[in-house]
Amino acid sequence: MSSLAKALLVLNTCCESTFVIHARLSAQNISKESGRKALVALADGVFSQGFLNEIFTSQQPMAMSILRGVIEVKVNQGNMKITGSSMDKLFDLVVSMFKYQVVRSWKPEQLIEITNRHLSEVLDILESYDCSRTTLNMVMDAQIRVKATFDKAGAGELHRIRQALLRVLQEQRIKVSVLIQANAQNNDASFVLAPPCGDRVGTISLYDESGNVIGKERQPIDKYWLPSTPVLGQEIPLGSNLFGQSTCGSEPQSGTSSLHEDVHIVQPNIKLVIDQAHANAPQHSCR
Repeated sequence: MSSLAKALLVLNTCCESTFVIHARLSAQNISKESGRKALVALADGVFSQGFLNEIFTSQQPMAMSILRGVIEVKVNQGNMKITGSSMDKLFDLVVSMFKYQVVRSWKPEQLIEITNRHLSEVLDILESYDCSRTTLNMVMDAQIRVKATFDKAGAGELHRIRQALLRVLQEQRIKVSVLIQANAQNNDASFVLAPPCGDRVGTISLYDESGNVIGKERQPIDKYWLPSTPVLGQEIPLGSNLFGQSTCGSEPQSGTSSLHEDVHIVQPNIKLVIDQAHANAPQHSCR
């Protein structure tokens, strides 16, 4: 895997980790001060110049086991601890969400759009916790790094990066409740992809001598056309934070009992353990 593919893989899954943790901080009624310290520690680890240099330049291959180790270290280096089955869930969730976004993207340039939207969403979360300018600037520096790096990448290189990401993610077939509820995933863990924009299959366009469309005809194929269901990604931009409090709470929502009966569906009810002694310690990145 190229260093650029690795950088996108690590950055985006770490951003998705931030989304899940933010939602769980609210669901578990963690105080704003303790939540801020947990998020600042995570941001300091992910967006430090040293770590960004490592993921943008290292040529070492990024296996799933290595990625899990990276995420586990980053989320556990402050006052927050996520271990055992909760760490398993967190990793499955963030990898599955990013895989869906890569598969759902229909042009390689969308990978950069997804990454930028992830970083912007992380900034919004940190600002909502009144994190300091020092912490916010670290995320902004990452945005600048992404722009400076990928502005130079051509369509061919971006296509190779997307193929590299798909190869490393292809074995991850995990059912995620958030995607299933959004009609974006089937019960066999395959993704439901939205149809491409444009005319329906079987449409014939008629043109005049100047090339203007003067009419359209439809072939009688309706009986072969399955009814469509609204799919995530058409109205919600890829890279958006889908782990709101309503989907990451520990209580089942009405109409979702069938999801909770399937033990193979990963629910985002991750248990965060906050070290209060650590949380009460002064920290440079908090106001």
